[in-house]
Amino acid sequence: MKFRCTGENEFNPLASLIFNTEGGTIRQLLAFPGELKDASNESSVPVSDITIYLIVWYGLTIVTYGVWVPAGLFLPGILIGCSVGILYMDILVYGFGADINQIGG
Repeated sequence: MKFRCTGENEFNPLASLIFNTEGGTIRQLLAFPGELKDASNESSVPVSDITIYLIVWYGLTIVTYGVWVPAGLFLPGILIGCSVGILYMDILVYGFGADINQIGG
């Protein structure tokens, strides 16, 4: 599936977040600070993509929470928390010029 990709070896960060499994997405989001340390000049996941992903999962979690089905809220909570954390880190690094090595871990 080509989701707004033009070249052969290109990928779309939003498509890889949305169409991946929950566990794979959590691993990808938790590996983000390490990727940012390696290439500190630009973000590998744009802020707009993380914001869209956060809105989609937040909306799905609200709908799931209101349904009388034991659908689970643990993994959606982790995904929303990872998304908010990456947005916060992007604001610190690109908005305020913080050093990525001093933020965490």
